[in-house]
Amino acid sequence: MKRKNNLNKIDRSNEDLINQLKYCLNNLVLDAREYDNGNFQAIRRSSATIRMLFHDSRTSHSILNQISDKEKFRLLNTFIYDKEIPAYFSGVLFVQLVTGEATHKKIYNTFVPDNLLAMKQKKEIPFKQWWEGSVYNLGDKTNFSRKDIILTMANQDGGAHVDPKIDFSYSSLANGITGWNIDLSNFFSPEFYKLMDPDKNGYIHPKDIHLAIMRKIVHEVLYSLPTQVRMSINYKPNFLKNLNKRLNNFTFNMGFEKNK
Repeated sequence: MKRKNNLNKIDRSNEDLINQLKYCLNNLVLDAREYDNGNFQAIRRSSATIRMLFHDSRTSHSILNQISDKEKFRLLNTFIYDKEIPAYFSGVLFVQLVTGEATHKKIYNTFVPDNLLAMKQKKEIPFKQWWEGSVYNLGDKTNFSRKDIILTMANQDGGAHVDPKIDFSYSSLANGITGWNIDLSNFFSPEFYKLMDPDKNGYIHPKDIHLAIMRKIVHEVLYSLPTQVRMSINYKPNFLKNLNKRLNNFTFNMGFEKNK
């Protein structure tokens, strides 16, 4: 079958593009709400939505560039760290959540965003710096930008497609192979600790940090974009809801400081 050419295509109206933008923002609100209610996997859909909003390539045309010039937009940056430190783990919190049925309980070791509403520093940065800026960095060649997380999740990992092969670095990050691990065996009985799926050396490898990163990115978009495109949205984030469900009494993130 021959591919159809562009003779049967027509230009979209500006009104249609505005409606598409509105749908995208509303979908981000819905995904954020699902995540905050404990359905972490729902945030994958947001990667495809944000890709539609911002990504341009030879075959892709972002909604924002069709309406305006996306380079003019400024977006909130919640990934704030000193560039001189050797590693940055996205500023998310390690939590342990109980999952499964009563007879088949498991402990889900993962990460969630801190209460971003309490951030004292709410700095918006130019789009290019936001899109290409680092959100996870181990100081070697392991470095992820928002663009990396968004496009890989959308194109390979369930945002819009599920590819038979997936980027190795991204997969290692998602599955807890890359990043930090922790031995908490002294705090729990051996039987209960087995529910946390430790490795043979007793270390826990928290998973799905990429979902917590995506939730932070969604918040950045919903915080900054609606006012700049003069749209009203019903966005009421609740970052404390998942934190309050945690099993661990103390939450913490990992990082480094410069010697003073």
